[in-house]
Amino acid sequence: MYQEARIVVCESLLGDLTFRIFERMGCGALVLTERIGNGLTALFTPGIHLEGGSRGLTFAGRRVSDTLVPTQEPLEDIAAAWRGARMPVVLTGAGLSTASGIPDFRSPGGRWSSYRPVTIAEFLASEDARAAYWRYKGETWQVICRAEPNAAHRALAALARADRIALLVTQNVDGLHERSGVPRDRLITIHGTDAEVECLSCGRREPRAVAQAAWESGTAVPRCDCGGPWKPATISFGQALVPGDLQRAFAAARAADLLVVAGSSLAVGPINEMVPLAHRAGARIAILTASETPYDGLATWKVSARVEVVLPAVRARVLAAPAR
Repeated sequence: MYQEARIVVCESLLGDLTFRIFERMGCGALVLTERIGNGLTALFTPGIHLEGGSRGLTFAGRRVSDTLVPTQEPLEDIAAAWRGARMPVVLTGAGLSTASGIPDFRSPGGRWSSYRPVTIAEFLASEDARAAYWRYKGETWQVICRAEPNAAHRALAALARADRIALLVTQNVDGLHERSGVPRDRLITIHGTDAEVECLSCGRREPRAVAQAAWESGTAVPRCDCGGPWKPATISFGQALVPGDLQRAFAAARAADLLVVAGSSLAVGPINEMVPLAHRAGARIAILTASETPYDGLATWKVSARVEVVLPAVRARVLAAPAR
C-alpha cells in the first residue's frame, strides 16, 4: 500500500515539464507506472494519479503546473555560469511576452491559429493582401499598446544595465524590451519593430501613430505622402533581415561563453542558428522555454517553467554576487 507521495520539482523528466516524482514508501523508491507519448501517469495512492503533458500538470484533479518552478540546483548552476561568463548573450522569443497579454504565434489559440501571414511578395503585389495585413497589424498594435513589460522583461533589463548581458537579440517586435529599459546599444530587434512604419516606395520611416491613426479612422491601407503604402517596420515572411543585425548576432553567438534562450521555440531561421554556432564555439547553453525546441539536445540546461518566474529568480542570484 502506498503511504504518501510528494512532488519534487527539479530536472526534466518529461519533454516540456520540469519535475521529478518520488513515491515515498519507506525506501524513497521512484514509481512511474505509465508513460504515454508526451505525457506520463504516475500512481501515488489508490485512486489518485498525477498526469503531465504539454498542456499542463494536474494532481488529484487540480491544475498545478502554473506554480511549478525548478528547484534551486539548476537555477544556481545557471546563475553561477552567468556570474562567471565573459560574454553572456541572450536570445528571446514570443513566449517572453505572453505574460504581458500578447499571444504567441504557434501554440493553440496563438495568433496563427486565426490568421494566415501575408508574405512580403503578396503585400507588394495586392491591395487586398495589404488590407488583410493591416487588419491583423492594426488589431495587434492595439493589444501591444495595452501591454506592459512583465517580470521576465524587467529581469533581463536589470541584468543588461548591470553589464551582465553583452547582447540581447529578440525575435519580438512588441517593443517591451525597449520599454523595460534594456540599453539600445545592447539590443538587436532582429525581426524589426511594430513601433514604426516604413514607406515601401520612398523608404521614409515614421512613428507608428502616423499610420495607425489613419487605419483606425477607416483607411484600409494607410499611405505615405508620396503615395506608397505604409508597412509596420517588421520583417515579413520572404523579406530579408537587416544584414548588419544578423552579422552582429552571429558574431556574438560565436564569441559567447553563455547563451541563454528565453521564450523562443527556436523554430524560425536564420536567427535560431545562434544556438549551434554558440555550441560549436564551446558556450554553455540554457534554454528557458516551455515548448520543446529543435536544439534541446545542445542545451546544458533546459528549464520549462514559466520565464516570468525563472528569470527573476536567476537575476536575483546573479546580481547578489559581486560583479565579475
